[in-house]
Amino acid sequence: MIRLATKYDKTEIIKMMREFQNEANGLLKFDNEPYWHKLLDTIIAGAGAIFYEEGKGLLMSTIAPSVFCDKTLILHELAWYVRPEHRGGSIAYRLLDAYTKFGNKLKDEGRIALFTVTKLKGQPKVNYERFGYLLNSETWGH
Repeated sequence: MIRLATKYDKTEIIKMMREFQNEANGLLKFDNEPYWHKLLDTIIAGAGAIFYEEGKGLLMSTIAPSVFCDKTLILHELAWYVRPEHRGGSIAYRLLDAYTKFGNKLKDEGRIALFTVTKLKGQPKVNYERFGYLLNSETWGH
């Protein structure tokens, strides 16, 4: 069952994020656990949301000002991860659905202007249009 993560989930979330980083070919090192505790505390306190299915997967998001205006807030998906043994079912879609409903609620309340989701290279094909998303950019890393 997907739910919002709490402070009691932080240890498992950090473990999942290490797994996610390892699967992402180690582009960035995961060596600052105190930062992760601070980040998760901030998100859990209301600067975003972490949708979590215990032991199986998560979708982590944060709210930040637009690069164009500090009064225009945007919800950004930071990480979307399902453990390999739980892939191929509905967890990834249910996580995205929970995030999308949350983003729509925040938009309807006027708390954010928009929300985003990122597709990583090698990620299975997801029908983002089914959830109302439009392709508007690509991100490249070096």
